[in-house]
Parts: sequence; structure tokens; C-alpha cells
Amino acid sequence: MLNFPCNHFLLQLLWQKIFFVFVAFYLNKKETVVKISKKGSPMGKVFRPSNREAGIISKIESAKEHARRKALNRVKDNIDVLCNAIASKLIENNLVETTNQNAIEEQIKLCLEKLSHADDFDIDYQIAPYRQLVPQPHIISIYVTSFVLEQLINNKYVVDIFGSDEEIYLTINKQVQKNLLE
Repeated sequence: MLNFPCNHFLLQLLWQKIFFVFVAFYLNKKETVVKISKKGSPMGKVFRPSNREAGIISKIESAKEHARRKALNRVKDNIDVLCNAIASKLIENNLVETTNQNAIEEQIKLCLEKLSHADDFDIDYQIAPYRQLVPQPHIISIYVTSFVLEQLINNKYVVDIFGSDEEIYLTINKQVQKNLLE
């Protein structure tokens, strides 16, 4: 039995329970020890996900990965239309102030070409700071948003970028949905 800094039996049990839950959380295992007997000794109960749950989770992850790959493949076919639509909408909605719209279109085109050839690690690295911007971000929209917020702002033709990160994402996402789902 583990000794904790208290004399009362119930406090001792509480400390043990907190300790075992913390250890289980810290180890981050799929099998978790969570049950303590009335006597205070740990009686481990192992919870394992069933095959049915594992199968459902696997299908959901496979569907997400398939949608991601499909979107990345569609970008290759629609780069010109997509970069024109995104740049125009950003300027039209006064989110990007520029002296040369064609230069902005070219920068977004380069971004989309880089995205179409990037591996998963590079994409995840680029979008990491903005992953929590919206609940389920579209991979292309969040990538272009991160490009606009981190790199396009340093372009010599960009005067300033206005609006919140979410407004920029929603504007870009609207154009991505419109041009990729047609």
C-alpha cells in the first residue's frame, strides 16, 4: 500500500485514487487502471476498446484521409481558377490591401503548387498554428490561410492584411468550396 501525507483513512484512499488516475493519464495507455477496492488496495480493471469500436474509428480516419487526398488532387487541376478566385475575394472583401493584384495571384498560385507537391509532414507543420481556428478545417483552406497570415504579409506588394484569422479563413474556404466542389 502506498503511503501519502495524511493520517485519515478516507483521505488516504482519495490520494491513492488520484495517484492511480494520474499515472494512467500520464502513461496514456489504451488500457487504464481506474478502479480501487473498498479496502484501499488497487484492483485494476482493464478497459480495452472492442473490435467494433476500433473498426468504426479506423473507417472514420480512413474517410478523413481519403477526403484529404482527394482535395489535394483536385487542387492540381484547378490551380489557376482557385488562385484567381481567392486573391480576388481577399482584395474585394478588403482583407488584403495590395498595390498589384497579379502579384498576389502569383504568390497564391505558388502556394497551391507547393501544397500539391508537399508531403503530409510539411502540410501539418505549416497549418499547426491555425489548426484550432475552426472545428474541422478544410486542408486547402487552412493551408492557404496560414500562407496568407505568415508569408504573404511579407510580400513587397502587400500593404497590409486586415480582419481576423477566422474571417480570412472563411473567405478562402468559401472560394475553395465553390471552385473545388463544382
